[in-house]
Amino acid sequence: MRWALDGDHIQVTPNSPMGMALTKARVGETVRVDLPRGSRRFEIVEIQ
Repeated sequence: MRWALDGDHIQVTPNSPMGMALTKARVGETVRVDLPRGSRRFEIVEIQ
């Protein structure tokens, strides 16, 4: 999995599990990401 956590910002690559889950995400949505250590939910607050 390739992503970098910098304070409140996360950068992901399109081919990572998180990148694939975020592909069609919109601001205000909550997405579920299946990670090696279990699933996590993330709320989309901003897309740059």
